[in-house]
Amino acid sequence: MILWFVFMMACDCDLKPFMSKAAYAQPAYQTQFKSLPDGGLDVKSDYSHILVRDNGSQRSLYFVRDTGEVVLESSVDVVRPYDLLVPYTQVMMATHLFRPKSQAALLIGVGGGGMLHYMRAFFPEMAVDAVDIDPVIIDIAQRYFSLSSDSGLSLHTADGFAFIADGQKKYDIVFMDAFLKPSVDTDPTGTHLRLKTLSFYTQLKERLKPNGVVAFNINPHPTVDQDIATIKEAFSQVWVVPVPTRGNTIVFASTQSEPITWEQLKSAASALDKNKATTLSYSALAGLIQDSVP
Repeated sequence: MILWFVFMMACDCDLKPFMSKAAYAQPAYQTQFKSLPDGGLDVKSDYSHILVRDNGSQRSLYFVRDTGEVVLESSVDVVRPYDLLVPYTQVMMATHLFRPKSQAALLIGVGGGGMLHYMRAFFPEMAVDAVDIDPVIIDIAQRYFSLSSDSGLSLHTADGFAFIADGQKKYDIVFMDAFLKPSVDTDPTGTHLRLKTLSFYTQLKERLKPNGVVAFNINPHPTVDQDIATIKEAFSQVWVVPVPTRGNTIVFASTQSEPITWEQLKSAASALDKNKATTLSYSALAGLIQDSVP
């Protein structure tokens, strides 16, 4: 009973902050979701204890900690999968303000693939590589979150650290959103310590095209300030953007040497809102970033 209560509380997702007036437009993007087994999924992998549950048309993926705490990882509307239900994922999409004509993106941490559905619906010209260390997560994403490798999306079962360190492909945008079960090898939120060092950030920059941008999803923990300081040491320009009402922080880091101004971000937002009928207001996202321009 306690577990179910936590599950229901975790479903509290607010679409309002950055939804655009085009939110009810129907893009050409369509996909079919398979029904869950009775009672949903409850599986354990080498990396996590995973729950998948439906609540109306909303399908959510959770991690269960060793303490019994249930943590929301992803939520997708099976009718409108391109709606970003979790506020931090909306903020992550502000990367397009920095790279509005991106052709290649990398996502480390697949989960239920909310951001992947959004990008496939509204940025079909962008090729996306999505990487998760857990083969069970990749299997669930394919079976129950309607994700599959095709001409626009490549799913990889791999260690994100090794994928970045050993690869050669260059990206306009990288999304860092990988979390494991907390252990001695991670911080308290489950981010692996190897993904938080200057050495790793140097390798990450090698995978970016000129003037590329990285978005880091950082959950609250005691050394957040230290983590942000390390990112600032590694990248020439950094924006620290708290997610309204949710506690976590999105950090955008660019390799561009020339200062990126608020006027440039505002102009990019206006162009995106005019030319892309997405479910987000990029002008609203730009306003959130305004106070964070270095």
